[in-house]
Amino acid sequence: MVRRRMGHAICVVRRIGGRNSHPELHRVQANAHDLANRVTARNIPRDKHRSRARPLSPPAPTGMAVVMTKIGLLGGSFNPAHGGHRAISLFAAQALGLDEVWWLVSPGNPLKPAKGMAPLPARLAHAQKIARRGPIRATAIERDLGTRYTVDTLRALTRRYPRNRFIWLMGADNLAQLSQWKDWRGIARQMPIAVIARPGYDDAARGSTAMSWLR
Repeated sequence: MVRRRMGHAICVVRRIGGRNSHPELHRVQANAHDLANRVTARNIPRDKHRSRARPLSPPAPTGMAVVMTKIGLLGGSFNPAHGGHRAISLFAAQALGLDEVWWLVSPGNPLKPAKGMAPLPARLAHAQKIARRGPIRATAIERDLGTRYTVDTLRALTRRYPRNRFIWLMGADNLAQLSQWKDWRGIARQMPIAVIARPGYDDAARGSTAMSWLR
């Protein structure tokens, strides 16, 4: 459930034009306090948003009209998944008009030590429990795709699910160190990035190498 005292701002970075064009910055402001009464597990229809209700969207059959589904992607170790992950996912779904949020539970984070990391099946099972009765799907799709780095995962997802319009979701803490990620500019060129404010990290995010380039 969304904590009623939590407020967020979302900064959406979009790629405009061709693959080599410079991203344009858009800002979406919202207040989770105002959204809390509308974004709760109780008032999301269970038959529509149950985490295991249906498989991930298959590729579109040849010759059929394509209806794009808007999906937010939230990656991480989820060690463990918790209410904060759920809260920002529900907030992003409401603020950005997402049909679903997919949690990409990573087999291993190249920037985090393996010591203390719970096994992937345990992290995935707990994430699925936290995601229950919301427009959220906890997946281990990076394991299935055989990818390790975010940029490779996003490219593989856009190829596998051409009917989906993806938006990468990340906290301001991750934006602050985005420039350490493999081909981080390629991530911004691949799809829009929605950065969710986190108390204590906003100044570092605004002054980061990545934000300077994304502006």
